[in-house]
Amino acid sequence: MTDPSDPRSFDDGDVDGGALGDSGTSVYTRDPDESPSTSVIRAVSEHTDTDEAALPPLYDAIDTDAIDDLLGDSSGSRRSGHVCITFRFAGCDVAVYADGRTLVSEPTSPSP
Repeated sequence: MTDPSDPRSFDDGDVDGGALGDSGTSVYTRDPDESPSTSVIRAVSEHTDTDEAALPPLYDAIDTDAIDDLLGDSSGSRRSGHVCITFRFAGCDVAVYADGRTLVSEPTSPSP
């Protein structure tokens, strides 16, 4: 996971050796009618090869309403800008972008 005090923003370089590790990062692009929180479940499920129902509840890791409010809207449109939310879920580092990408990687540091 990235250091919140790091002034660098996430970008595609994060997939190739930046903030989310140097390998093993999966990029998931959410469907237009899919909520950002649902994209996290699907992305982590695909990345870990785990059934969605077997994952822990996302709301135990982060406020799902907040993700959906900040990164999407009720019409399914994506927000513009460079908003990114990062957190750890189901043993993975996750970055959810306003542009529709969800990046999932193995943790770069142990959980606190």
